[in-house]
Amino acid sequence: MYEVTKEIENAIYKAVISHTLFVTFTDAAAMEIRSRMTSIAKNEGHDIEAEDFPVMTFNAFSNNIIKAFYNDLGFTEAPGVVDVNPTARAVKAVALITGDNAIKGLNYGIPLAKDGGALNLTLKVWDLAKEAELDPNEPGFDQKVLDLAIKDGVAKKMIDDAGAISQMCDHYQEYLSILKSENLISFADQDTLALQILDMHPEYLDTLGIQHMVVDEAQDSNDKNMEFINRILAVMRKNDPNMEHHSLTIVGDDNQSIYGFRKANPQNMIDFDNKIGMTSTKLFMTQNFRSKQEILDPANALVALNVNRIDKPCVAARGNGGKYTLQGYDSVDEELDAIVDRVAEMINSGITPRDIAVLSFKKATLQKLAAKLSKKGVTWVIKAPLKLIENSRVHGAIEFMQAFKDPTMSKPYFEYLIPLTDGHLLDNEEGLSEEEMQEKIQSLIGEVRSEVMSIINGDPNQGRLKLHEMLEAINVGDDELYTKWLDMMYQHGSEAEKAFQLDPANNNHPLIEEIAWIDYFTEFGADTELKMDQDYEGVVLSTAHSSKGLEWPYVINTISDYDNARLHRAQNVLDVEETRRLLFVSMTRAREELLVTGAYVAYKKDDEVYNQFLKELYVIRDGNTDRWDAELLARAQKIEERAEARKKASAERAKAKREADKKSRLADILAADGKTVAIDGKRGSGKGIYSKSKYATKLRDVRSEYDKKVSKIREMTDSEKAEYNNMTANATQMSLADIIG
Repeated sequence: MYEVTKEIENAIYKAVISHTLFVTFTDAAAMEIRSRMTSIAKNEGHDIEAEDFPVMTFNAFSNNIIKAFYNDLGFTEAPGVVDVNPTARAVKAVALITGDNAIKGLNYGIPLAKDGGALNLTLKVWDLAKEAELDPNEPGFDQKVLDLAIKDGVAKKMIDDAGAISQMCDHYQEYLSILKSENLISFADQDTLALQILDMHPEYLDTLGIQHMVVDEAQDSNDKNMEFINRILAVMRKNDPNMEHHSLTIVGDDNQSIYGFRKANPQNMIDFDNKIGMTSTKLFMTQNFRSKQEILDPANALVALNVNRIDKPCVAARGNGGKYTLQGYDSVDEELDAIVDRVAEMINSGITPRDIAVLSFKKATLQKLAAKLSKKGVTWVIKAPLKLIENSRVHGAIEFMQAFKDPTMSKPYFEYLIPLTDGHLLDNEEGLSEEEMQEKIQSLIGEVRSEVMSIINGDPNQGRLKLHEMLEAINVGDDELYTKWLDMMYQHGSEAEKAFQLDPANNNHPLIEEIAWIDYFTEFGADTELKMDQDYEGVVLSTAHSSKGLEWPYVINTISDYDNARLHRAQNVLDVEETRRLLFVSMTRAREELLVTGAYVAYKKDDEVYNQFLKELYVIRDGNTDRWDAELLARAQKIEERAEARKKASAERAKAKREADKKSRLADILAADGKTVAIDGKRGSGKGIYSKSKYATKLRDVRSEYDKKVSKIREMTDSEKAEYNNMTANATQMSLADIIG
């Protein structure tokens, strides 16, 4: 009987799950939800697997709708997402803006894909048009795009913004046609197209049988996400007006809404009832299971300064016992040096490096810290998007592929062997002589060259497999960024394979296309960045945005980059509030200890402008501005002392130079070949000892030389003339004394 009851319970459980839609915003979050729910279900004795839970991102939900009705949108097959491979996207666009299609008003002296380059600017403008859902066929399209470009700031980088954007708009329709002909869309298209389909097929949501919907991280939702939520809710209410057997659950924290640049709208949480047109039951989960109370207190107080928020201060479930320290610095350089010293101290005290995280607003600051930590011998890892082209294995693979252009070169093979040996190519454990080492390396180069020649001269299908094998061989240690880079190249090869199969006569073999893709990537994909998802040993360096969802026992949070001139303009108050929320997120990554640091000065305009967020934290800690004012006064005094010291040192250098110049002029006057002169109490070397009879002659020569240099003497000051007379008299007396002696 127990077994039958359990089977019924499992069936009911699975039935409920099958009618529940779990939605979030990242693949990582979806995997985490699925994993946790599976674990909970199994612990409760349910026979259920991870794939039984319908958990997905909003993008995936939209993509499923598009896949079901792609024909209605004019595609011949379910479209892929071009943004996944930035290099492929660039290749689609570059022909439209180069050669005869070059856009006047853009600077083609800048590399196409670099910031300010023609391709870079064009893609940004097209993205603005796409995100705004502008129809290129509607009147006023060009002006609307120009207005968006001016507001965004991208127009400033053009020589002639109006003329350039007009031509970009002309090519925009062609770009969209190319994407559609190749069954491609962008991430920005997904929600828009899915909503278009729901307009055409309003019955589709009914067929999904959704009775319960759970939205996680709802503070990251944008207006289109809310549109999906409202449409699904409308179906539920149609079938169950009082929502007795249906439910919508929104989970989120408006204090962690930090993706305004992705159109996230915290009002979706703050004003939720008005957004859905009904009253909801609100449960405030204020217990924080990560940070100690000493860390939560300043974070709570900081975000409480925001006007647009739900008041729900966090309480530490782990209680007290944490440590919070706040310290301002005179300069960013001084701050970063102090951070590095503190990290070294923590490691020397026995703290494991991976338990320490240093967070910053900008990745550039992390790179500076990485360089300083390396000098200290501290191992680090950056948990933020990194440029693929700077990866050592990607670099080795790119260099290696040059061998297919000229197999006689040795450098491509040498560059390939470095990652193949995991950087130990030049190790000499056998104690070989220099000549023997060269022979060994040349032998290895010869082996790699032979494999390349076999690919060039052999069957292209087998050659492509061999190339993949060689490229994967240098992935020592399973480098995830290199793996993702290879996937991009393989994707290009797969697209080329489809085209080749359709028309072998007019399309290159996928092997050739994959080799050519390297050049495309080098030119157009050099700025492509990806984030590492795995954990590595070393002090973690992360941007504040990338730290969301993570935690460490010890966190150092540098906030010098958080403030800027834009945030001091009255119209940007919402951006100031988002920055406070970002600080709340980064501060609450710490479990045991939090150190917040920052330079007092945020930026300089006419005068120095202080970091408003650092000042707010000082006031929160101290209850007033006394300490802040005292530290600024001490800083001003130090600056004044340094200025005075520089002024004094400069004066001393100037005085020393004048003394040196004066002595040089005196020496020029006194010094004649063969004479003895005294400078600084030291006797100069003469050509010999003069007799009394010769001395008179030499003395006349000195007087004669004096007369010849009257013009120089006239340039002297009175004190210089007096000193000159004394020195010549002393020199004469000393020389005469020597002769008499």
